[in-house]
Amino acid sequence: MRGWLPGLLLVGGCGFYNGYNGIYAANKFASEARSAEQAGRPGEAQNLWGQAAVKAESLLVRQPRGKWRNDALAIRGEALSSLGRCSEASVYLHEAAEGMTDRTRREQAALALGRCELELGQPELAATTLQPLEASKDEYRRDQANRLRGRALVLTGDYERALQDLIEAGAPATSPEMLGALAGLGREGEVNAAIDELIAQRDTSMRWEQVLAAVGERNPELGSDVLDRLRAAELVPPAQLPVLLGADAARLSGPAREERLAELARLAPLSDAGDAARLELTLLHLREAATPAELRAFADTFAVIASAGRGSQSVAERLALQAGTVAHVADSVPPGDPRGDLRLFLAAEVARDSLGANAAALGLFRRVVEEWPDGSYAAKALLAGRGLDPAWAEATDSLLAGRYAASPYIVAARGGDRSAMGQLEDSLAAFERAVLGQKAPPARPARGRPRAPGAAPGQEEARPRRETPSKGRTVEDLQ
Repeated sequence: MRGWLPGLLLVGGCGFYNGYNGIYAANKFASEARSAEQAGRPGEAQNLWGQAAVKAESLLVRQPRGKWRNDALAIRGEALSSLGRCSEASVYLHEAAEGMTDRTRREQAALALGRCELELGQPELAATTLQPLEASKDEYRRDQANRLRGRALVLTGDYERALQDLIEAGAPATSPEMLGALAGLGREGEVNAAIDELIAQRDTSMRWEQVLAAVGERNPELGSDVLDRLRAAELVPPAQLPVLLGADAARLSGPAREERLAELARLAPLSDAGDAARLELTLLHLREAATPAELRAFADTFAVIASAGRGSQSVAERLALQAGTVAHVADSVPPGDPRGDLRLFLAAEVARDSLGANAAALGLFRRVVEEWPDGSYAAKALLAGRGLDPAWAEATDSLLAGRYAASPYIVAARGGDRSAMGQLEDSLAAFERAVLGQKAPPARPARGRPRAPGAAPGQEEARPRRETPSKGRTVEDLQ
Protein backbone atom coordinates (compact mmCIF):
# COMPACT_ATOMS: atom_id res chain seq x y z
CA MET A 1 0.00 0.00 0.00
CA ARG A 2 2.76 2.41 1.00
CA GLY A 3 4.66 1.61 -2.20
CA TRP A 4 2.10 2.87 -4.67
CA LEU A 5 0.37 5.59 -2.60
CA PRO A 6 2.92 8.30 -3.53
CA GLY A 7 2.46 7.37 -7.19
CA LEU A 8 -1.31 7.73 -6.90
CA LEU A 9 -0.90 11.12 -5.25
CA LEU A 10 1.55 12.11 -7.98
CA VAL A 11 -0.87 11.10 -10.76
CA GLY A 12 -3.75 12.94 -9.05
CA GLY A 13 -1.56 15.97 -8.53
CA CYS A 14 -0.51 15.97 -12.20
CA GLY A 15 -4.16 15.83 -13.24
CA PHE A 16 -4.95 18.77 -10.99
CA TYR A 17 -2.09 20.88 -12.24
CA ASN A 18 -2.72 19.93 -15.89
CA GLY A 19 -6.34 21.02 -15.45
CA TYR A 20 -5.31 24.19 -13.67
CA ASN A 21 -2.74 25.01 -16.34
CA GLY A 22 -5.28 24.31 -19.09
CA ILE A 23 -7.99 26.57 -17.69
CA TYR A 24 -5.40 29.23 -16.85
CA ALA A 25 -4.22 29.28 -20.48
CA ALA A 26 -7.78 29.31 -21.85
CA ASN A 27 -8.73 32.16 -19.52
CA LYS A 28 -5.59 34.09 -20.44
CA PHE A 29 -6.31 33.91 -24.19
CA ALA A 30 -10.00 34.74 -23.64
CA SER A 31 -9.14 37.77 -21.50
CA GLU A 32 -6.66 39.05 -24.09
CA ALA A 33 -9.24 38.47 -26.85
CA ARG A 34 -11.84 40.55 -24.99
CA SER A 35 -9.30 43.33 -24.49
CA ALA A 36 -8.45 43.30 -28.20
CA GLU A 37 -12.14 43.51 -29.09
CA GLN A 38 -12.68 46.47 -26.78
CA ALA A 39 -9.63 48.20 -28.23
CA GLY A 40 -10.96 47.79 -31.78
CA ARG A 41 -8.46 45.17 -32.96
CA PRO A 42 -10.76 42.50 -34.44
CA GLY A 43 -8.05 40.59 -36.31
CA GLU A 44 -5.97 40.13 -33.19
CA ALA A 45 -9.09 39.21 -31.22
CA GLN A 46 -10.02 36.48 -33.70
CA ASN A 47 -6.58 34.91 -33.41
CA LEU A 48 -6.73 34.95 -29.60
CA TRP A 49 -10.26 33.52 -29.54
CA GLY A 50 -9.06 30.70 -31.76
CA GLN A 51 -6.35 29.83 -29.24
CA ALA A 52 -8.79 30.10 -26.33
CA ALA A 53 -11.17 27.70 -28.08
CA VAL A 54 -8.38 25.15 -28.63
CA LYS A 55 -7.23 25.31 -24.99
CA ALA A 56 -10.78 24.95 -23.67
CA GLU A 57 -11.52 22.01 -25.96
CA SER A 58 -8.28 20.30 -24.97
CA LEU A 59 -9.23 20.56 -21.31
CA LEU A 60 -12.71 19.18 -21.98
CA VAL A 61 -11.22 16.21 -23.81
CA ARG A 62 -8.63 15.45 -21.11
CA GLN A 63 -10.92 16.03 -18.14
CA PRO A 64 -14.55 15.77 -19.37
CA ARG A 65 -15.90 15.79 -15.78
CA GLY A 66 -13.17 17.81 -14.15
CA LYS A 67 -13.38 20.72 -11.78
CA TRP A 68 -13.08 23.33 -14.55
CA ARG A 69 -15.50 21.75 -17.01
CA ASN A 70 -18.10 24.51 -16.72
CA ASP A 71 -15.51 27.26 -17.16
CA ALA A 72 -14.10 25.47 -20.21
CA LEU A 73 -17.57 25.10 -21.72
CA ALA A 74 -18.25 28.82 -21.26
CA ILE A 75 -14.91 29.90 -22.73
CA ARG A 76 -15.21 27.62 -25.75
CA GLY A 77 -18.80 28.78 -26.34
CA GLU A 78 -17.82 32.44 -26.09
CA ALA A 79 -14.84 31.88 -28.39
CA LEU A 80 -16.90 30.06 -31.02
CA SER A 81 -19.53 32.81 -30.85
CA SER A 82 -16.91 35.46 -31.59
CA LEU A 83 -15.54 33.31 -34.42
CA GLY A 84 -19.00 33.11 -36.03
CA ARG A 85 -19.56 29.40 -35.32
CA CYS A 86 -22.86 30.02 -33.63
CA SER A 87 -24.52 26.63 -34.04
CA GLU A 88 -21.70 25.01 -32.05
CA ALA A 89 -21.33 27.92 -29.65
CA SER A 90 -24.98 27.79 -28.59
CA VAL A 91 -24.62 24.17 -27.45
CA TYR A 92 -21.63 24.94 -25.23
CA LEU A 93 -23.17 28.11 -23.82
CA HIS A 94 -26.49 26.48 -22.95
CA GLU A 95 -24.73 23.63 -21.17
CA ALA A 96 -22.42 26.00 -19.31
CA ALA A 97 -25.35 28.13 -18.14
CA GLU A 98 -26.72 25.22 -16.08
CA GLY A 99 -23.89 25.45 -13.54
CA MET A 100 -22.73 29.05 -13.88
CA THR A 101 -22.65 31.06 -10.65
CA ASP A 102 -20.08 33.81 -11.25
CA ARG A 103 -21.85 37.00 -12.38
CA THR A 104 -19.11 38.14 -14.75
CA ARG A 105 -18.98 34.75 -16.41
CA ARG A 106 -22.78 34.70 -16.72
CA GLU A 107 -22.77 38.09 -18.43
CA GLN A 108 -19.98 37.13 -20.81
CA ALA A 109 -21.84 33.95 -21.77
CA ALA A 110 -25.18 35.76 -22.12
CA LEU A 111 -23.60 38.34 -24.44
CA ALA A 112 -22.10 35.57 -26.57
CA LEU A 113 -25.34 33.59 -26.63
CA GLY A 114 -27.45 36.64 -27.49
CA ARG A 115 -25.13 37.43 -30.37
CA CYS A 116 -25.53 33.89 -31.68
CA GLU A 117 -29.30 33.83 -31.31
CA LEU A 118 -29.41 37.01 -33.35
CA GLU A 119 -27.17 35.52 -36.04
CA LEU A 120 -29.24 32.33 -36.11
CA GLY A 121 -32.43 34.29 -36.85
CA GLN A 122 -33.91 34.16 -33.34
CA PRO A 123 -34.31 37.86 -32.43
CA GLU A 124 -37.01 37.26 -29.80
CA LEU A 125 -34.74 34.85 -27.91
CA ALA A 126 -31.80 37.22 -28.30
CA ALA A 127 -33.74 40.13 -26.80
CA THR A 128 -34.71 37.96 -23.81
CA THR A 129 -31.19 36.62 -23.30
CA LEU A 130 -29.66 40.10 -23.41
CA GLN A 131 -32.25 41.79 -21.19
CA PRO A 132 -30.47 41.11 -17.84
CA LEU A 133 -27.29 42.82 -19.09
CA GLU A 134 -29.05 46.18 -18.88
CA ALA A 135 -28.12 46.08 -15.18
CA SER A 136 -24.50 45.08 -15.77
CA LYS A 137 -21.88 47.08 -13.89
CA ASP A 138 -19.49 46.61 -16.82
CA GLU A 139 -20.01 49.48 -19.27
CA TYR A 140 -18.63 47.64 -22.29
CA ARG A 141 -20.83 44.57 -21.81
CA ARG A 142 -23.84 46.78 -21.10
CA ASP A 143 -23.31 48.82 -24.27
CA GLN A 144 -22.71 45.74 -26.40
CA ALA A 145 -25.85 44.10 -25.04
CA ASN A 146 -27.92 47.22 -25.68
CA ARG A 147 -26.69 47.43 -29.24
CA LEU A 148 -27.35 43.77 -29.94
CA ARG A 149 -30.76 43.96 -28.29
CA GLY A 150 -31.51 47.08 -30.32
CA ARG A 151 -30.82 45.07 -33.48
CA ALA A 152 -33.03 42.26 -32.22
CA LEU A 153 -35.89 44.64 -31.40
CA VAL A 154 -35.66 46.22 -34.85
CA LEU A 155 -36.14 42.76 -36.33
CA THR A 156 -39.17 42.11 -34.13
CA GLY A 157 -40.70 45.50 -35.02
CA ASP A 158 -40.36 47.05 -31.55
CA TYR A 159 -38.80 50.22 -32.94
CA GLU A 160 -39.35 52.49 -29.94
CA ARG A 161 -37.51 50.20 -27.52
CA ALA A 162 -34.90 49.46 -30.17
CA LEU A 163 -34.15 53.16 -30.60
CA GLN A 164 -33.87 53.60 -26.82
CA ASP A 165 -31.39 50.72 -26.51
CA LEU A 166 -29.33 51.93 -29.46
CA ILE A 167 -29.13 55.49 -28.11
CA GLU A 168 -28.03 54.17 -24.71
CA ALA A 169 -25.37 52.07 -26.43
CA GLY A 170 -24.08 55.12 -28.27
CA ALA A 171 -24.80 53.63 -31.70
CA PRO A 172 -24.15 56.19 -34.47
CA ALA A 173 -27.11 57.48 -36.46
CA THR A 174 -25.50 56.01 -39.59
CA SER A 175 -25.40 52.41 -38.27
CA PRO A 176 -27.72 49.93 -40.04
CA GLU A 177 -29.62 49.11 -36.86
CA MET A 178 -30.22 52.80 -36.07
CA LEU A 179 -31.37 53.43 -39.64
CA GLY A 180 -33.73 50.47 -39.35
CA ALA A 181 -35.26 51.80 -36.13
CA LEU A 182 -35.68 55.30 -37.57
CA ALA A 183 -37.18 53.96 -40.81
CA GLY A 184 -39.56 51.76 -38.83
CA LEU A 185 -40.73 54.79 -36.87
CA GLY A 186 -41.30 56.77 -40.08
CA ARG A 187 -38.63 59.35 -39.26
CA GLU A 188 -37.58 59.76 -42.88
CA GLY A 189 -35.92 63.13 -42.35
CA GLU A 190 -33.42 61.63 -39.90
CA VAL A 191 -32.80 58.68 -42.20
CA ASN A 192 -32.09 61.01 -45.12
CA ALA A 193 -29.75 63.12 -42.99
CA ALA A 194 -27.81 59.98 -42.00
CA ILE A 195 -27.61 58.88 -45.63
CA ASP A 196 -26.29 62.34 -46.57
CA GLU A 197 -23.57 61.86 -43.98
CA LEU A 198 -22.67 58.43 -45.32
CA ILE A 199 -22.51 59.73 -48.89
CA ALA A 200 -20.26 62.57 -47.79
CA GLN A 201 -17.87 60.10 -46.14
CA ARG A 202 -17.53 58.14 -49.42
CA ASP A 203 -16.37 55.10 -47.49
CA THR A 204 -15.49 52.44 -50.09
CA SER A 205 -15.62 49.70 -47.44
CA MET A 206 -19.24 50.45 -46.51
CA ARG A 207 -21.60 47.46 -46.69
CA TRP A 208 -24.38 49.21 -48.59
CA GLU A 209 -26.50 46.06 -48.76
CA GLN A 210 -26.84 46.20 -44.96
CA VAL A 211 -27.83 49.85 -45.04
CA LEU A 212 -30.38 49.29 -47.80
CA ALA A 213 -31.83 46.21 -46.11
CA ALA A 214 -32.14 48.03 -42.77
CA VAL A 215 -34.09 50.89 -44.36
CA GLY A 216 -35.89 49.02 -47.15
CA GLU A 217 -37.30 46.22 -45.03
CA ARG A 218 -39.06 48.81 -42.86
CA ASN A 219 -39.90 51.30 -45.62
CA PRO A 220 -39.48 49.81 -49.12
CA GLU A 221 -40.10 53.08 -51.00
CA LEU A 222 -37.56 54.96 -48.86
CA GLY A 223 -35.06 52.14 -49.32
CA SER A 224 -35.51 52.35 -53.07
CA ASP A 225 -34.93 56.12 -52.98
CA VAL A 226 -31.75 55.59 -50.94
CA LEU A 227 -30.45 53.14 -53.55
CA ASP A 228 -31.04 55.68 -56.31
CA ARG A 229 -29.19 58.33 -54.30
CA LEU A 230 -26.23 56.01 -53.79
CA ARG A 231 -26.15 55.25 -57.50
CA ALA A 232 -26.29 58.95 -58.37
CA ALA A 233 -23.32 59.50 -56.04
CA GLU A 234 -21.47 56.66 -57.84
CA LEU A 235 -21.01 54.73 -54.61
CA VAL A 236 -22.38 51.40 -55.86
CA PRO A 237 -19.76 49.22 -57.60
CA PRO A 238 -21.05 47.93 -60.98
CA ALA A 239 -20.53 44.31 -59.90
CA GLN A 240 -22.75 44.88 -56.85
CA LEU A 241 -25.56 46.68 -58.67
CA PRO A 242 -27.51 43.61 -59.92
CA VAL A 243 -27.70 42.15 -56.42
CA LEU A 244 -28.82 45.45 -54.89
CA LEU A 245 -31.43 46.02 -57.60
CA GLY A 246 -32.75 42.48 -57.15
CA ALA A 247 -33.01 42.86 -53.37
CA ASP A 248 -34.72 46.22 -53.82
CA ALA A 249 -37.24 44.74 -56.25
CA ALA A 250 -38.00 41.92 -53.80
CA ARG A 251 -39.00 44.47 -51.15
CA LEU A 252 -41.24 46.50 -53.47
CA SER A 253 -44.69 45.68 -54.80
CA GLY A 254 -46.95 46.71 -57.65
CA PRO A 255 -45.73 49.01 -60.44
CA ALA A 256 -42.60 50.02 -58.46
CA ARG A 257 -41.50 46.39 -58.30
CA GLU A 258 -42.15 45.89 -62.00
CA GLU A 259 -40.17 49.01 -62.90
CA ARG A 260 -37.20 47.87 -60.82
CA LEU A 261 -37.31 44.41 -62.38
CA ALA A 262 -37.35 45.90 -65.88
CA GLU A 263 -34.37 48.08 -64.99
CA LEU A 264 -32.48 45.10 -63.64
CA ALA A 265 -33.19 43.00 -66.73
CA ARG A 266 -32.07 45.87 -68.96
CA LEU A 267 -28.88 46.79 -67.08
CA ALA A 268 -27.65 43.30 -66.21
CA PRO A 269 -29.12 40.85 -68.74
CA LEU A 270 -26.23 38.40 -68.42
CA SER A 271 -26.27 38.19 -64.62
CA ASP A 272 -28.18 35.64 -62.57
CA ALA A 273 -30.16 38.47 -61.01
CA GLY A 274 -31.05 39.86 -64.44
CA ASP A 275 -32.01 36.39 -65.67
CA ALA A 276 -34.30 35.93 -62.65
CA ALA A 277 -35.76 39.40 -63.19
CA ARG A 278 -36.64 38.62 -66.78
CA LEU A 279 -38.40 35.43 -65.76
CA GLU A 280 -40.46 37.18 -63.09
CA LEU A 281 -41.45 39.99 -65.45
CA THR A 282 -42.55 37.45 -68.01
CA LEU A 283 -44.69 35.73 -65.38
CA LEU A 284 -46.21 39.06 -64.36
CA HIS A 285 -47.19 39.87 -67.93
CA LEU A 286 -48.40 36.33 -68.52
CA ARG A 287 -51.35 37.06 -66.22
CA GLU A 288 -52.92 39.10 -69.01
CA ALA A 289 -52.39 36.56 -71.81
CA ALA A 290 -55.77 35.42 -73.09
CA THR A 291 -55.35 33.81 -76.52
CA PRO A 292 -53.43 30.74 -77.71
CA ALA A 293 -51.22 32.99 -79.84
CA GLU A 294 -50.26 35.04 -76.80
CA LEU A 295 -49.53 31.89 -74.81
CA ARG A 296 -47.26 30.64 -77.60
CA ALA A 297 -45.40 33.94 -77.59
CA PHE A 298 -44.79 33.54 -73.87
CA ALA A 299 -43.71 29.94 -74.38
CA ASP A 300 -41.11 31.23 -76.86
CA THR A 301 -39.91 33.81 -74.34
CA PHE A 302 -39.56 31.18 -71.62
CA ALA A 303 -37.60 29.02 -74.06
CA VAL A 304 -35.23 31.92 -74.76
CA ILE A 305 -34.70 32.43 -71.02
CA ALA A 306 -34.03 28.71 -70.58
CA SER A 307 -31.52 28.70 -73.43
CA ALA A 308 -29.31 31.16 -71.51
CA GLY A 309 -28.44 28.29 -69.18
CA ARG A 310 -28.58 30.34 -65.98
CA GLY A 311 -30.32 29.80 -62.66
CA SER A 312 -33.81 30.08 -64.13
CA GLN A 313 -33.26 27.41 -66.77
CA SER A 314 -35.23 24.51 -65.27
CA VAL A 315 -38.17 26.69 -64.23
CA ALA A 316 -38.25 28.43 -67.61
CA GLU A 317 -38.16 25.09 -69.46
CA ARG A 318 -41.15 23.82 -67.51
CA LEU A 319 -43.08 27.05 -68.01
CA ALA A 320 -42.34 26.95 -71.75
CA LEU A 321 -43.76 23.41 -71.93
CA GLN A 322 -46.84 24.31 -69.89
CA ALA A 323 -47.64 27.47 -71.86
CA GLY A 324 -47.16 25.66 -75.16
CA THR A 325 -49.34 22.76 -74.07
CA VAL A 326 -52.21 24.98 -72.90
CA ALA A 327 -52.09 26.86 -76.22
CA HIS A 328 -52.06 23.58 -78.14
CA VAL A 329 -55.09 22.24 -76.27
CA ALA A 330 -57.00 25.51 -76.67
CA ASP A 331 -56.38 25.44 -80.44
CA SER A 332 -56.99 21.75 -81.04
CA VAL A 333 -60.29 21.13 -79.22
CA PRO A 334 -63.34 21.86 -81.42
CA PRO A 335 -66.81 22.55 -80.00
CA GLY A 336 -68.73 19.33 -79.44
CA ASP A 337 -65.66 17.12 -79.04
CA PRO A 338 -66.85 14.23 -76.81
CA ARG A 339 -64.05 14.79 -74.31
CA GLY A 340 -63.27 18.37 -75.19
CA ASP A 341 -64.80 19.83 -72.06
CA LEU A 342 -62.48 17.73 -69.88
CA ARG A 343 -59.37 18.65 -71.85
CA LEU A 344 -60.22 22.33 -71.78
CA PHE A 345 -61.02 22.22 -68.09
CA LEU A 346 -57.66 20.61 -67.24
CA ALA A 347 -55.83 23.06 -69.51
CA ALA A 348 -57.58 25.93 -67.72
CA GLU A 349 -56.37 24.61 -64.38
CA VAL A 350 -52.78 24.48 -65.63
CA ALA A 351 -53.12 28.04 -66.94
CA ARG A 352 -54.48 29.26 -63.61
CA ASP A 353 -52.50 27.21 -61.09
CA SER A 354 -49.13 26.73 -62.78
CA LEU A 355 -48.81 29.73 -65.08
CA GLY A 356 -50.84 32.33 -63.22
CA ALA A 357 -52.45 33.12 -66.59
CA ASN A 358 -55.86 33.90 -65.17
CA ALA A 359 -57.17 35.59 -68.30
CA ALA A 360 -56.42 32.49 -70.40
CA ALA A 361 -57.84 30.23 -67.70
CA LEU A 362 -61.07 32.25 -67.56
CA GLY A 363 -61.47 32.00 -71.31
CA LEU A 364 -61.11 28.22 -71.19
CA PHE A 365 -63.53 27.83 -68.27
CA ARG A 366 -66.05 29.96 -70.16
CA ARG A 367 -65.66 27.79 -73.25
CA VAL A 368 -66.52 24.69 -71.21
CA VAL A 369 -69.72 26.36 -69.99
CA GLU A 370 -70.69 27.85 -73.35
CA GLU A 371 -69.68 25.03 -75.72
CA TRP A 372 -70.60 22.07 -73.47
CA PRO A 373 -73.50 23.58 -71.47
CA ASP A 374 -75.02 20.16 -70.74
CA GLY A 375 -71.74 18.48 -69.82
CA SER A 376 -71.18 17.06 -66.36
CA TYR A 377 -68.34 19.52 -65.72
CA ALA A 378 -69.95 22.73 -66.93
CA ALA A 379 -71.01 23.65 -63.38
CA LYS A 380 -67.49 22.93 -62.08
CA ALA A 381 -66.04 25.21 -64.76
CA LEU A 382 -68.65 27.84 -63.91
CA LEU A 383 -67.62 27.85 -60.24
CA ALA A 384 -63.92 28.04 -61.15
CA GLY A 385 -64.46 30.88 -63.64
CA ARG A 386 -66.59 32.89 -61.23
CA GLY A 387 -63.65 32.91 -58.83
CA LEU A 388 -61.52 34.65 -61.45
CA ASP A 389 -63.94 37.34 -62.65
CA PRO A 390 -66.48 39.03 -60.35
CA ALA A 391 -68.28 40.50 -63.37
CA TRP A 392 -68.81 37.06 -64.89
CA ALA A 393 -69.86 35.77 -61.48
CA GLU A 394 -72.61 38.38 -61.33
CA ALA A 395 -73.70 37.63 -64.89
CA THR A 396 -74.02 33.90 -64.21
CA ASP A 397 -76.05 34.02 -61.00
CA SER A 398 -79.12 32.96 -62.96
CA LEU A 399 -77.34 29.84 -64.23
CA LEU A 400 -76.53 28.76 -60.67
CA ALA A 401 -80.11 29.27 -59.59
CA GLY A 402 -81.62 27.69 -62.68
CA ARG A 403 -79.84 25.45 -65.16
CA TYR A 404 -77.18 24.10 -62.79
CA ALA A 405 -79.05 24.15 -59.48
CA ALA A 406 -79.20 20.35 -59.43
CA SER A 407 -75.56 19.81 -60.47
CA PRO A 408 -73.64 17.66 -57.98
CA TYR A 409 -71.03 20.44 -57.77
CA ILE A 410 -73.58 23.12 -56.91
CA VAL A 411 -75.34 20.84 -54.44
CA ALA A 412 -72.03 20.08 -52.70
CA ALA A 413 -71.00 23.75 -52.71
CA ARG A 414 -74.23 24.57 -50.88
CA GLY A 415 -73.53 21.98 -48.20
CA GLY A 416 -75.62 19.16 -49.66
CA ASP A 417 -74.78 15.54 -50.43
CA ARG A 418 -71.27 15.10 -51.86
CA SER A 419 -71.44 11.50 -53.08
CA ALA A 420 -72.50 12.34 -56.66
CA MET A 421 -69.76 14.96 -56.91
CA GLY A 422 -67.27 12.35 -55.67
CA GLN A 423 -68.21 10.05 -58.55
CA LEU A 424 -67.64 12.85 -61.06
CA GLU A 425 -64.29 13.64 -59.47
CA ASP A 426 -63.26 10.00 -59.73
CA SER A 427 -64.15 10.03 -63.41
CA LEU A 428 -62.17 13.22 -63.95
CA ALA A 429 -59.16 11.71 -62.14
CA ALA A 430 -59.39 8.60 -64.33
CA PHE A 431 -59.49 10.79 -67.43
CA GLU A 432 -56.37 12.59 -66.19
CA ARG A 433 -54.50 9.32 -66.14
CA ALA A 434 -55.51 8.52 -69.69
CA VAL A 435 -53.85 9.79 -72.83
CA LEU A 436 -55.64 13.07 -73.51
CA GLY A 437 -54.35 13.85 -76.95
CA GLN A 438 -51.23 14.65 -78.87
CA LYS A 439 -48.36 16.29 -77.10
CA ALA A 440 -47.78 19.94 -77.83
CA PRO A 441 -44.69 20.58 -79.92
CA PRO A 442 -41.79 21.81 -77.75
CA ALA A 443 -41.38 25.57 -77.60
CA ARG A 444 -38.40 26.84 -79.58
CA PRO A 445 -36.44 30.02 -79.00
CA ALA A 446 -37.97 32.77 -81.10
CA ARG A 447 -35.78 34.50 -83.65
CA GLY A 448 -34.97 38.09 -82.86
CA ARG A 449 -36.79 39.96 -80.15
CA PRO A 450 -39.46 37.90 -78.33
CA ARG A 451 -42.94 39.25 -78.72
CA ALA A 452 -43.81 38.74 -75.06
CA PRO A 453 -42.25 41.02 -72.44
CA GLY A 454 -39.54 39.40 -70.37
CA ALA A 455 -37.59 39.57 -67.07
CA ALA A 456 -37.64 38.62 -63.28
CA PRO A 457 -36.37 36.85 -60.06
CA GLY A 458 -36.91 33.19 -60.84
CA GLN A 459 -38.98 31.34 -58.31
CA GLU A 460 -41.20 28.29 -58.16
CA GLU A 461 -44.76 29.36 -58.61
CA ALA A 462 -46.95 28.61 -55.62
CA ARG A 463 -50.12 26.70 -56.47
CA PRO A 464 -53.10 28.75 -55.21
CA ARG A 465 -55.87 27.20 -53.15
CA ARG A 466 -58.49 25.70 -55.36
CA GLU A 467 -62.11 26.73 -55.51
CA THR A 468 -63.06 23.15 -56.39
CA PRO A 469 -62.31 19.87 -54.66
CA SER A 470 -60.25 18.27 -57.43
CA LYS A 471 -56.53 17.68 -57.17
CA GLY A 472 -53.94 19.90 -58.86
CA ARG A 473 -53.20 19.26 -62.51
CA THR A 474 -49.85 19.24 -64.21
CA VAL A 475 -48.92 19.72 -67.84
CA GLU A 476 -48.30 16.00 -68.14
CA ASP A 477 -51.99 15.42 -67.51
CA LEU A 478 -52.82 17.15 -70.79
CA GLN A 479 -50.42 15.21 -72.96
